[in-house]
Amino acid sequence: MRDTLSRELDARMEAATASAQESLERSSATARRAVEELVDSTSMEDPPARPATAPPAPSRPAPPRP
Repeated sequence: MRDTLSRELDARMEAATASAQESLERSSATARRAVEELVDSTSMEDPPARPATAPPAPSRPAPPRP
């Protein structure tokens, strides 16, 4: 009986490992396609305009004089 249970556990572990590997491969392929689409995108060629200077810092009242 112990051998039967051991074989069943081994088979389940192999199936789980294969399933996890297939899932990782699908995720990897999806990520690769997304990056390729992003690289090919024309929107990446022209980044949005940025202001030439930083906005002014908010003014603070002067500290009280002793």
